[in-house]
Amino acid sequence: MKKAFYTLPITVLLLLTACSQTSVEKVSGEERSSSTKTDEAYQLGDTLKIDDVIVKITEAKQTDPIQFTKSKKGKIVTIDVDVRNNSKDSIFIDRHDFALVSKGEKAVGYHGYEELPLSEELNRGEQADGKLYFDVKPASSYKLVYKPNFTADQTEIHFDIPAPTSTASSE
Repeated sequence: MKKAFYTLPITVLLLLTACSQTSVEKVSGEERSSSTKTDEAYQLGDTLKIDDVIVKITEAKQTDPIQFTKSKKGKIVTIDVDVRNNSKDSIFIDRHDFALVSKGEKAVGYHGYEELPLSEELNRGEQADGKLYFDVKPASSYKLVYKPNFTADQTEIHFDIPAPTSTASSE
């Protein structure tokens, strides 16, 4: 009896997990490529549909640190993100869902700018634009890893980010 009591919830959990794999689609105009695998690396500017949430990494640029919060690693990379929630549920998207990696090393977030990093709760039909700030060592390229917190599985989406060369001031 006790054995059945413990195995039933585990079985139900496994069935729910197996049936709820995240769908990731690249959306470009009329072209759509669908995949449940997430080992594909997407490019800067690609529009993705993750379940019913649209995510686009629009720009990556090098920005100057502010006077009193210097870069500890060498430079600041600012990444612009657009998100639209077309799902029936509200979602929360936050800078902690993203990591910037180069040569196996995870960059730390930069917290010096007046404009706060992306952190939004979006109801159905709402959209948000936001920025992610990373203090990084100079490199020829980076990989932005996005782990959506609104999916049932441990989906990781990778974006190849070329090293930004232009320096822009951030607000």
